[in-house]
Amino acid sequence: MERCGRGEFGSAKAPTAKPISSDLNSVNQNTVTPSAPSGRYGSDGLGRGVVQGNADGRLEEKLGFLAKPKLLIVGELGDLPFDPNAAHLFFQLVSRRYERGAMLVTSNRSVGEWGAVFADPTLADAILGRAVHNAHRIDLEGESLGKTKSRSLKES
Repeated sequence: MERCGRGEFGSAKAPTAKPISSDLNSVNQNTVTPSAPSGRYGSDGLGRGVVQGNADGRLEEKLGFLAKPKLLIVGELGDLPFDPNAAHLFFQLVSRRYERGAMLVTSNRSVGEWGAVFADPTLADAILGRAVHNAHRIDLEGESLGKTKSRSLKES
């Protein structure tokens, strides 16, 4: 994982990640941000997609698709907990991408909370071991952008 952004709810993690994806796409790099309407994967959608691929007998196809891009953006990791099956499949994805392709992950959870996110502290440690090996961590601090915008609208 090349980048791991963490910050409180509304601290501009997604707006920080989006220009990286846009810059890579503008220089013809292979970037996957697969939930088309928002331009990136939410971790809950990613988990559901991989679980569905497994149930349909297309797990290799799904993992292969997600392993190909130079950058895979996973947003909001930990907003919703992974069920045990999805957590194990996410581990397979991280393992497959390990040292082959970059991941940019945004989360409002510290890595110390990932045991609860993945419902298994040992599995969370295995994911983290691969995910943060070559990572650059960016902690974003400050007030929620939503609160800031709301206040400025009220003051107008």
